[in-house]
Amino acid sequence: MKTPHGAAYYHFPEDGITLRPFTEEDMDPRFTDYLNWFHDSDVTRHNTHGLFPYTKAAQGSFLKDIETGERLVFAIDARNEDLTPRLIGNVSLQSFNWINRSAEFAIVIGDKTYWKKGIGKTVGLAVLYHGFSRLNLHRIWTGTAETNLGMNRLAQNIGMTQEGKFRDAAFLQGIYTNISVYGILQEEFLNRTTWRSWDSVEDAEGSND
Repeated sequence: MKTPHGAAYYHFPEDGITLRPFTEEDMDPRFTDYLNWFHDSDVTRHNTHGLFPYTKAAQGSFLKDIETGERLVFAIDARNEDLTPRLIGNVSLQSFNWINRSAEFAIVIGDKTYWKKGIGKTVGLAVLYHGFSRLNLHRIWTGTAETNLGMNRLAQNIGMTQEGKFRDAAFLQGIYTNISVYGILQEEFLNRTTWRSWDSVEDAEGSND
């Protein structure tokens, strides 16, 4: 499968985490639990993934978006005790607008044993770096349910500013909830000096073929 947008591998040895291009094999139930995540009420509680079954057609549409460059999706691998990689989630840039040079940030960590370990911040900063430094995006944004405390906190932890709310914009768990919108500009991200030194992150270009 093609890996558009110069998709890279990002390695974080101290965290035991690697980002790599997401592939069709990552959906294969023989090798990963990926498909089960979207039928897990805990994983889908604050998003729209659990509203309908995750069908073969939906999987195909997702993969087609990756193939055509509509989405840039990184698989999140963690090391098992025997040092073999284990897929625990994915993180992406999507809804690209190449006139405005903007994209939406999205993340799911489906393996609940890796929740509350700071992985979201590590991979989130890497994806912002990729979007701003590799793709020359001007703005990256995300929207999340006001009730999704973890995602609201993550957006703030990776430097995003809350830009506004859409009132009663999502019907989740039997109630309407506001959607909080966050964003960060290229110059805001690149001018920060307190974050990880990205020159020290080992990365290697993936194939564009």
